[in-house]
Amino acid sequence: MTFPAFLDGDTAGEPVTVHFSDYFAENLSGTRIIVINAAAGWCVPCMREAEAMGEFAATYEPQGVAILTVIFQDQATDPADADFVKAWVDSFELTIPALLDAGFQTSVYFDATALPSTMFVDAETHEILETTTGAATGDDPMQDYRELLDYYLE
Repeated sequence: MTFPAFLDGDTAGEPVTVHFSDYFAENLSGTRIIVINAAAGWCVPCMREAEAMGEFAATYEPQGVAILTVIFQDQATDPADADFVKAWVDSFELTIPALLDAGFQTSVYFDATALPSTMFVDAETHEILETTTGAATGDDPMQDYRELLDYYLE
């Protein structure tokens, strides 16, 4: 799958083209797990996760985890556009790749009515290890993801 994306929090220019396969271990040395987080602009739990994403990424990226967020709808449930993704990245100070999925290509993996959704992929075998849906209820919106990553990184 191919997406326009903003990388490393850089929203000054136009998006670059990104493929999920860019993050496979054979293309990004040292990558062990790929975390793909699906978000929509109307999803309050998605926003809560986006607020916590910086600390989460800082913890897990050094351990070989590539973390991506895929944004498919804006706050009015219309397909997201580059301006909306830029605003999302800027608003939440994201430093992870933010992919624009206006056509919701990822609907083969994610249900738009069950957000937030996150998929964990083995970067070496390309096997989907787990797909989660729904929001965490505690103080840490990333707690369930932390537990899964700690398990898979053992």
